[in-house]
Amino acid sequence: MKVLLRKNQISRLFENSQLAKSLVEKEKLTKEEYDDIASKLLPLLKSYIGWVARELSKREDVSLAHLIDQVKVYDKIIKKEHPDIYKFSHIEVENLIKERGTKSKREEKKEGAVKVYEDELIVIFNILSRRACLTYGANTKWCITSRDNPEWWETYYCEAVNFYFVINKTTDVKVAVAVYPSGELKVFDQLDQLIPLPSKLNKLKNHLKPLGIEEVLKRSGTDLIPSSTYPGRFDVYGNVYLSQMNLKKIPIPFGLVTGSFSVDHNKLTSLINSPIKVEKSFYCKKNNLKSLQHAPSYVGINFDCSWNQLESLKGCPAILHGSFNCNHNEGLKNLIGGPSYVGSNYYCGVTRVSSLKGLPQRIGGHLTIPREREEELNGLIEREEITINGEVTLVAS
Repeated sequence: MKVLLRKNQISRLFENSQLAKSLVEKEKLTKEEYDDIASKLLPLLKSYIGWVARELSKREDVSLAHLIDQVKVYDKIIKKEHPDIYKFSHIEVENLIKERGTKSKREEKKEGAVKVYEDELIVIFNILSRRACLTYGANTKWCITSRDNPEWWETYYCEAVNFYFVINKTTDVKVAVAVYPSGELKVFDQLDQLIPLPSKLNKLKNHLKPLGIEEVLKRSGTDLIPSSTYPGRFDVYGNVYLSQMNLKKIPIPFGLVTGSFSVDHNKLTSLINSPIKVEKSFYCKKNNLKSLQHAPSYVGINFDCSWNQLESLKGCPAILHGSFNCNHNEGLKNLIGGPSYVGSNYYCGVTRVSSLKGLPQRIGGHLTIPREREEELNGLIEREEITINGEVTLVAS
């Protein structure tokens, strides 16, 4: 690699090199030692050759290797604050490095805490790491601050619970606020007792927010990869859990999901941005869906669209190797548009369908239908228009 130096750097390098050579002339440094220094300093550190030579010539029981290590650290983290190393001996540089190291550790402990509010009485920190949790949650009984049981923090972290610590600046009394993905708030005193939301915090609720979608995915170990197969969309090699988040729409356009995809227990009115392909299961139950338009075209195992307001099954994948559940959709009149093959169970018993038209030709497991449709089903079986490997359960309306 060619290293380019500016004019002032060349001048400084010449001066430092001359200093080192003068120490050889004064026999404070041997020619072999000078050559050793010059060969071991990287090109961009050559400007320190005079300082290294000076400190080595003092014969203060310090090795060349140690001085070069000092120069590397100095150049990286000390130089910006103290630009002239020649003002310091190697002992003073060592102290600067130690001081900076201690400061870095203090800063590191506070990393992962973001101040979101402060007035004359309280300060509120959003806690994003266990290290910050232990630092700002000191002297409390909160389970997440246990040094012996880190799994408490890990559990809440992976469940996308967003923590805020509220600290009284005068008394140091602390309150923890846990904000769940759904927006639900739980407040705990220092003894880890659940308490009502204090009136002051009630006025500051706009500062106590659930995690954003990308952070939720990040915490679950989900990486969004721009899709090469589905341009403009993102692939996920794993599961996607966006349940109980009060979502009104799927916020990110997904392409391939190699695990399962869950957007159940939200407020979705559309499946726009759903994955194109889900290799395991797809769950969109307990939303406000009237249509399955924009549902994945391929789902490998189960498809659960129960507890919605569906008026049609059009948009559902044609083949499912697992189960299909469309229970609790009062607007369904028939099963047209649903899967033509279901490898396991098919659930439509808790519906008001007036026709079994659209029922799969083959069901590998059990079938649940409304009792009123028994005669129609028997006719389908007699005419061999449908094959059911499991039992049939009739559900009374």
